[in-house]
Amino acid sequence: MRPGGLTTLAVINGIFALWKLFEALSSGVALGMAFMVKSQGKGPENMPDLEEMLEQSGMTLDLYMINSGIVLGVNLLIVPLLICSLIGYLKQKRVLGKWMGNLYGLVATAGGIAVIYFLYQHNNNLVNMFHVMGLVYPLLTLFVLNISFRKDLVR
Repeated sequence: MRPGGLTTLAVINGIFALWKLFEALSSGVALGMAFMVKSQGKGPENMPDLEEMLEQSGMTLDLYMINSGIVLGVNLLIVPLLICSLIGYLKQKRVLGKWMGNLYGLVATAGGIAVIYFLYQHNNNLVNMFHVMGLVYPLLTLFVLNISFRKDLVR
């Protein structure tokens, strides 16, 4: 019988996978718009001036493009890991559940720290509580997989 906490973790993984997929799509669109502005000097006519909006937040177009690229890359790595570990949690599989869940926790934590470090190096006002909160679930995943559910993912 599968522990209820493991099922809950699987459901939360599904929610995070959808959220991170949406975040990857929006980062890809943002990166595409930034490339358009950089190459043509302006964005679509019905869009506000991107460079002006970025200046108001203390960010340059190049910094925005690099940050969007990092977020896109990390999310494209962790969405499949979230989905694989979700399946592994439900089937109580060691490789799909524990290994992919641990890999997700490590990649997401490293990616989150990279974004925080990158933004802090360029303008510490850009780092906010949401960046730090983004580290909570990956670290919690590492904790529960290796402490609470270490004996439940055995097949």
